[in-house]
Amino acid sequence: ATGNVSTAELQDATPAALVAHVTSRKCYGPSATSEKCPGNALEKGGKGSITEQLLNARADVTLGGGAKTFAETATAGEWQGKTLREQAQARGYQLVSDAASLNAVTEANQQKPLLGLFADGNMPVRWQGPKATYHGNIDKPAVTCTPNPQRNDSVPTLAQMTDKAIELLSKNEKGFFLQVEGASIDKQDHAANPCGQIGETVDLDEAVQRALEFAKKDGNTLVIVTA
Repeated sequence: ATGNVSTAELQDATPAALVAHVTSRKCYGPSATSEKCPGNALEKGGKGSITEQLLNARADVTLGGGAKTFAETATAGEWQGKTLREQAQARGYQLVSDAASLNAVTEANQQKPLLGLFADGNMPVRWQGPKATYHGNIDKPAVTCTPNPQRNDSVPTLAQMTDKAIELLSKNEKGFFLQVEGASIDKQDHAANPCGQIGETVDLDEAVQRALEFAKKDGNTLVIVTA
């Protein structure tokens, strides 16, 4: 069994690397693919956009952001004229969009793979606060990070997504491979947003702990953490 979990758009570099081959990392959907990497476009005989290839790869569990690209319409092939979301539903995917519906899923496999889309773009980060400044505002009061109101109870945390992915994938007696990415540690660093970066790091730490807890009980699971 296979799983792919990220707090980024599912078309972003890390989750996409497992399921797609395109000549530009920005070829998320049919529109961008036709413009930025036409050789990969279905209408040119290619394998399609990252999202179309993601659907073809058919991981048992796929959870993250990037819902807006699934609203695009296929420009060629068997599913021409259908949105990528409609295609996913027609191909047997279980689509969920919030923490409650994710929690309700009890089975995911090749007959009914799970596709969770929890944000139009990247998933909202845990904490918010002022941007970093030159010299770090050393002459000003300390900054306090505050909860991000966009990250409410309807948005599953990385730990919750990891828990659910492990729960579902571990039912396969042949074992499983699961990739989990805390994507916005990097993204918030690029944006000079320390609160966003630190909160996302805490989220990743909690997700790693969930994986380690399972591995200790299972006894036959390898956990690799990279940065």
